[in-house]
Amino acid sequence: MEACGFGPDHVHLFVSGCRKYSVPFMTQMFKGASSRKIRSELQGHIKDKRREDSF
Repeated sequence: MEACGFGPDHVHLFVSGCRKYSVPFMTQMFKGASSRKIRSELQGHIKDKRREDSF
């Protein structure tokens, strides 16, 4: 990872040098991992932010 930046409700990741995986695939992996972590650790805080089973 080259750099990362944080906003109040989002994160920017700048990744380079990874030719093995496509950008959409890496995005899917980052989003999936962060979603699982948020759901497992902050379940009570995100209840009102979710629509059915998604954020």
